[in-house]
Amino acid sequence: MFAPFRFAALLWMTVSCAVATGAPSAPIKEDSSKRRPGEEPLTEAVLVGWRENLDHVRFTEREKASVGLARAGALALPFLADTLRGKSLEAADRAVELLEDFSRRADLPLRLAALEILVDANQFPAVSHRAATRLAKLQEEVCQTHFESLGAQFVVTPPRATIAGLLPTTQIAIDPKKWKGEANDFDQILRLGRVGSLKIIAPMVDDAMVKKIAQLEGLRLLTLVQTQASAAVIRQLRKDRPELRIVLRGQASLGISLSQGGGLVIAGFDPAGGPAVQSGLATGDVIQAFDAKPVEHFDDLTALIAQQAPGDSVKITVLRGEEQLTFSTQLGRKDWAAYEAN
Repeated sequence: MFAPFRFAALLWMTVSCAVATGAPSAPIKEDSSKRRPGEEPLTEAVLVGWRENLDHVRFTEREKASVGLARAGALALPFLADTLRGKSLEAADRAVELLEDFSRRADLPLRLAALEILVDANQFPAVSHRAATRLAKLQEEVCQTHFESLGAQFVVTPPRATIAGLLPTTQIAIDPKKWKGEANDFDQILRLGRVGSLKIIAPMVDDAMVKKIAQLEGLRLLTLVQTQASAAVIRQLRKDRPELRIVLRGQASLGISLSQGGGLVIAGFDPAGGPAVQSGLATGDVIQAFDAKPVEHFDDLTALIAQQAPGDSVKITVLRGEEQLTFSTQLGRKDWAAYEAN
């Protein structure tokens, strides 16, 4: 994670709460080495004064306030956010200019925080929309840098057809032999914005991580490959977030394809042949249960298969016309190299 950003966010909240409640704020920590001769020290009173002077009747006072807040950097963020919520259009315009300046600086935490404030500038729709686009791109770059520095692969593919619609896909693939991170490093994913489809190939991802990741706003498809996620958590998340499709895949494969028209209708078998094709299953069969566990959705089936290992024997219950039949078959192994290439 990025410690500087956490510090900036904490400082922002501390100052914001003090201003909102009228309580004495903690001393503002200014880097005095950057203060030029004649410049006054930064205190809460000074920052409040500059905020109030952003719409001063005299241009010189407005300009002095803008220059001062620009110098304050991250310390000015809560005051500028408060200005955007105010009634003065003059002051809000100047706040937008300052935040736009902050969003272009080299200081990464400052850029992120400034864009987050601009996204909420609802009285300036064009500014808000532009900031949202830039913030999503910056968050993506930060996340990519974070994971690649720890030995993971991070790839974003252009929009393409998925079971949840036409979506770009963000894929994070982790080889345990190359991974240098820890469990809390996955929290960086929560900083992503505008992720419609997320595919994670990582054996260390467990139910707790999946629950966190599933809270990503705007996420419509989550594909979990070779993880520790359970079928139980997938069922629970489907209830909690019915708009989110979650596909769980392991190393095992049933060796069938399902109808594109929806439902669990067998449309075909693995072209290479395998146990499923010799088991008695047939195209047109409607799968109703996997090892005596009822299945109603594609996600149910993939989640249960993911809990098995290649070579395991399982029973598949199907409806063929009016007759319910159960067949025994053996699970094969998924060609992960081909899967990841897709």
